Amino acid sequence: MTPDVEAELELTTHYDLRSSFVMQRTGRNDPTARLEPTRFAKASRTPLGMVAIELIHNVADARMHVRAWGDGAAWAMERVPAWLGEGDGYQQFAPTGVVETWAAKHRGLRLPRSPFPTDLHISLVLQQRVTFSEAVGAHHRLAEQYGERAPGPLGLLVFPDHDALRRIPSYDFRAMGIDSRRATALVEAARLRARVLALEKEPFEEVRRYLGLIPGTGPWTAENLLAGAYGDPDAVPPGDVHLPHQVCFALSGETFGSDQRMFELLEPYRGHRNRVVRLMWLAGPTRPYIDRARVRKRWVKD
Repeated sequence: MTPDVEAELELTTHYDLRSSFVMQRTGRNDPTARLEPTRFAKASRTPLGMVAIELIHNVADARMHVRAWGDGAAWAMERVPAWLGEGDGYQQFAPTGVVETWAAKHRGLRLPRSPFPTDLHISLVLQQRVTFSEAVGAHHRLAEQYGERAPGPLGLLVFPDHDALRRIPSYDFRAMGIDSRRATALVEAARLRARVLALEKEPFEEVRRYLGLIPGTGPWTAENLLAGAYGDPDAVPPGDVHLPHQVCFALSGETFGSDQRMFELLEPYRGHRNRVVRLMWLAGPTRPYIDRARVRKRWVKD
């Protein structure tokens, strides 16, 4: 099927599509998005209608071939350069020590400014207070049961809009493992799609201020949204279960961490703390699993 809009963009010499776009989908087998080493496909909603868009990275020629289908194709195409991380400030990043080593291994990492922030917003709401696999399962079931088929030949689904979500009975949400608190928050996130999208060119602090006013969107959700959808190079979520331990282990070798200690270790990289965290997940050492309860029992016993 011939795309409604098609373009080819020049890239910087180093570009890593897979690493840069990993937060643009919700788990593997996401029915609304597909990510491969040199290809990303996404279906979503725009102010002009639905769109399915495909990015294909020609590594040899350092070019990105973009195709889009649907009423929102031209609208989405205009935002592709920012989505690819144009203007994310990586040229000003001057890491030192172990972070410099990570950055050298992943020079192609960019921080996308997504045309579809509400998709990540809803995904993050579903991840609140549950495991990632539980959130992924709920997201996929919602898309498959209540979503719409995307335009074009990519075979993707568009996540249900606000009207569809607000009509879902509470017992259906419960059957999908979504408690009433998260169900209310995701319906609210969908209702505010247009307002959240209108923040795309606002300063990060203004985006942060507005997100903090949305019911069901706390600091953890807001900072992850700033990091993954708005391309904020400095956003770091507080209150994460695993992140403080991993950051503290990667930067100082400490077995256990806290938010306070994590931010202390990241302070030298202020302005690029999100970039450091992303590089850590890509190239940093993996903290070995330690059962804190068992360690405490051993200490008590000793």
